[in-house]
Amino acid sequence: MENNLKSGTCPKCGAKEVYSDKDKHRHNDRAYMMVSPATGFTVDTYVCITCGHFEEYFKESDFKNPKILSKLREKWTRI
Repeated sequence: MENNLKSGTCPKCGAKEVYSDKDKHRHNDRAYMMVSPATGFTVDTYVCITCGHFEEYFKESDFKNPKILSKLREKWTRI
């Protein structure tokens, strides 16, 4: 079982009051994370409305795009 908000249960407080903007059409600063001036990821946000814990993930279809991943490897620092 996943230990993150995507599972529908908050890993911080255990509540099942988890909501997401996944698959919603959004126009805000947090909807897209730029990797380079012309390349970026769509971001899905999950939040527990009981305790306020939230997590963000790149949209799976973007994350499987080799062009975007290549640009990320080029522009970002590996930890």
